[in-house]
Amino acid sequence: MTSEKEKMLAGQLYDAGDAELTAMRLEARRKMKLFNNEDDPDKQREIIKKLCLGQQVKN
Repeated sequence: MTSEKEKMLAGQLYDAGDAELTAMRLEARRKMKLFNNEDDPDKQREIIKKLCLGQQVKN
């Protein structure tokens, strides 16, 4: 059976209220908030590296 995420990525009709998709949206919002709440551009850059490139963020 095709998951709702697979349907979405294929451009098919899908259930946006699916648990997996809902969890992904919540995680994306959490990450966006982490980035937007950081004032230091260098720290923002490190956050982007970690989130998008999978690199370790220096503390």
